[in-house]
Amino acid sequence: MNKCTINAISMIEDDYGFMHPQINQDICISCGACRNVCPVVRFSDFHKEIIVYAAVSRNSSIYVNSTSGGVATTLSKSMIEDNGIVYGAAFDNKFNLKHQCANSINNLDAFQGSKYVQSYIGESFKKIKEELSTKKVLFIGTPCQVAGLLNYIPSLYKKNLITISFICGGVPSVKFLKQSLNGFLSGAKKLRFRNGKEYGFWIESDNREDIYLERFYSQYFRAFDNKLSLRNSCYNCKFACRERVGDITIGDFWGLKDDPFFKAFQDGISIIICSTEKGKSFIDHYKHNFILREHSILETLECNPRLLSPAEKTKDVIKFRVQYRKKGNFNVAVNSVLNLRYRVYEIKKNLKQYRLLRYLHNIIKK
Repeated sequence: MNKCTINAISMIEDDYGFMHPQINQDICISCGACRNVCPVVRFSDFHKEIIVYAAVSRNSSIYVNSTSGGVATTLSKSMIEDNGIVYGAAFDNKFNLKHQCANSINNLDAFQGSKYVQSYIGESFKKIKEELSTKKVLFIGTPCQVAGLLNYIPSLYKKNLITISFICGGVPSVKFLKQSLNGFLSGAKKLRFRNGKEYGFWIESDNREDIYLERFYSQYFRAFDNKLSLRNSCYNCKFACRERVGDITIGDFWGLKDDPFFKAFQDGISIIICSTEKGKSFIDHYKHNFILREHSILETLECNPRLLSPAEKTKDVIKFRVQYRKKGNFNVAVNSVLNLRYRVYEIKKNLKQYRLLRYLHNIIKK
């Protein structure tokens, strides 16, 4: 992409907090380079799986602090130990999620853990292109981000590039996240969305006790679970399919069939989908860092629906957006759409618990 084209592109934020590229027609020279690298306009380099693994990191510290099997962190650590660098998503001190560079193992903590929110690429692609002439680079992001990077990087430099996408359920905006958590982020230093298999918000702070917000009662997770708060393009995502972009796809191996070897790993098991020979060779090179078992991708398709199709844009999505534009408040808009549904859930849950207690009480009396 030449200098004129870069200067002609700017990012604008829509009413929901999502960032979109926009061409400045006043300085555009109509070279078409921006459209050529846009993964939505032009991308067809999809690959069916070559081999699929169930995986757990052999590093117990990484495994315990990861939200699945610890694959991303283990591969990132291995890359840096081999004098490479890693680009991944991390929160800044204002809880904006941005892609950043890590060239030290000490920098990897910020990348660790799932983050269900849109990350800002910024100048990362440009910097990666500069680094690839002398270093190996591992990039971890959403499938569309991987596709954008692969379009942007000239073929000459790609030999030093490894790309990992994760199984993506779509992304809400940082604006939604901040509105939903509101005062909880004041003075916070760390935010986590998951603790092993358990979802919710864990908010660490220097000047107060740590906070835990349960998934069921979080409007942010309610919206995410019901696919209300995603970027508009996520509902028509061409990358939500079995054929994958980039070298490797990772995520939770939901639906893993009985494998006695993994019964001890109750905090999560990762799936590794190798889609290119480069990706397979990369995993082979570092396989000593993992407990690996070959499995079929068919085992997870039912439990990982984003490997088959994008999320559906339901009537509730439209209702949420209408309410958000009216109210200007994320939690209020979500509540107006889902409140009755969750009240019914809660009544049923309490009734089930009550019946169980009555049953146990009767057994004890006997």
